[in-house]
Amino acid sequence: MLFRRKVKTYILNEQILGEGRVIPLIEKGLFVGKYIMVPRPIFEVNPPNMPNDETYTNRINENIERVKKVAKKNAAVIKKQLSKTDFLNLAKKYSATIIVPNDEKKNELLTHVSQSSIKSIQILALSELYDILKPDYLPGSELKVSVTKKGKEYDEGIGYLDGGIKVVVAGGARALGKELEVVVQGSIETNVGKLIFAKPKYIEVR
Repeated sequence: MLFRRKVKTYILNEQILGEGRVIPLIEKGLFVGKYIMVPRPIFEVNPPNMPNDETYTNRINENIERVKKVAKKNAAVIKKQLSKTDFLNLAKKYSATIIVPNDEKKNELLTHVSQSSIKSIQILALSELYDILKPDYLPGSELKVSVTKKGKEYDEGIGYLDGGIKVVVAGGARALGKELEVVVQGSIETNVGKLIFAKPKYIEVR
């Protein structure tokens, strides 16, 4: 073999395991390599008293098993409590890329890196990947969205697409709790991401 590709190592912390968006990407082969999973929260020094959220813990454990199923022997779970420094040293030791949910969590770790002697840590915010891969929603394009709450204006409905993209549906309040086929009217970029304006494809909400 002319070239030997180095196997990439990824670190999945409690937040990314609990959120779960990265799991289908691993299952579809977007992140191929070895996985180090840290299912306990990372703290500056000592962990505070945490409420026991059984549903959240179960989701983390289910996602760990899904990663193990894909990775087979290339998966490890760190069960002990780690400080941020321990966590970053773990990444440095294995030249691993830390995957976090969003820019806020990435900046938290980068701030800690800048204040320590730990250098050259690779951190990927999953939101960055979604920004690259997300489709353009042009006026006239159609999509499906579940209306989860009412908007600020009369008869407005609010729903969200994968990646947290907010959709404001004119006349969508009547479809609260239902999935609607909608037609995009326009979109704008805000400081929290893309905002799509749409209206129901059909006049009557079934």
